[in-house]
Amino acid sequence: MMRQNMVKPGFLMMILILSITTSCSASTSGIVDETGAALQVEDEKVDPQPEPIQEATVEVLPDAFIEMEFTTTDGRTLQGTYFPASVSPAPLVIMMHWAPGDQSDMRELAYWLQNRGFSDSQSNDFSGKPWLDPSWFPQLEKERSYAVFTFTFDGCEGGCKSFERAEWLLDAQAAVEAAYGLEGIDPTRIVTLGASIGADGAADGCTHINTLHPGSCRGAFSLSPGDYLTLNYADVVEKLHATASPVITYCLFAAGDAESATACQSVPSSDASEVIGYGSDLHGLMLVQPNLEHDTTALMVEFLNATIEKK
Repeated sequence: MMRQNMVKPGFLMMILILSITTSCSASTSGIVDETGAALQVEDEKVDPQPEPIQEATVEVLPDAFIEMEFTTTDGRTLQGTYFPASVSPAPLVIMMHWAPGDQSDMRELAYWLQNRGFSDSQSNDFSGKPWLDPSWFPQLEKERSYAVFTFTFDGCEGGCKSFERAEWLLDAQAAVEAAYGLEGIDPTRIVTLGASIGADGAADGCTHINTLHPGSCRGAFSLSPGDYLTLNYADVVEKLHATASPVITYCLFAAGDAESATACQSVPSSDASEVIGYGSDLHGLMLVQPNLEHDTTALMVEFLNATIEKK
């Protein structure tokens, strides 16, 4: 379809609620009264097939996030952050940052999807970074809470110092593997979301984890991809659409951003595809700001509804 126009490391506290309902069935035994007449008396018997056990609910407190390390296949160590949801098992959103920044650029979006009332926003000065201002994000329903995982691509602390396309592909792959093993997540309800280099990483990472664990990643949301991690974005997305249960992809681009416009508009038409254009030259996380012709955060919610919220 085409639309144009603070904490320290913590632990997870588990509270398991199990309820088993039994029922009674009747059998008879003979007892006589004082006249010798037989009385029929019911005996209690446990039903051999009790009601199903209720689903376990786990509250995750008190940490807003948990910092961690993970390793790539070529032996490099990367920094990641896990934002536990309020209940477990929870759907997981894996976020990937753009080249001008690092995982801290995804922090307020992570808190927003975590939906536990946390935020680092303490002033009205967001230094031209509206994605760090949660005041304009749409409010999520109280019962919605997503687990979120972010990480920093190698060499990108404070912004990427050089373009390491092949290494970053390995980083994206290692990140989704690390996230897949997190405690408290539902490994059958995973999506990826990224901007610029992270936009390609979102599609590449989703493909990778589905190769290892088929059907685990249900969608990839890409803000301004551009074939940045050695793989052709449109080819990767076409493979995601060709799976038994097609993976849903959203590709957002600005008309004046040539690389991203080419990448998104090269995606073959599919019922699993949303390609959304903006009439500007904005790139990556710059598309996450109010008063654009499309509300990008609302599109994120729409994407979640179509993927990990869909039963």
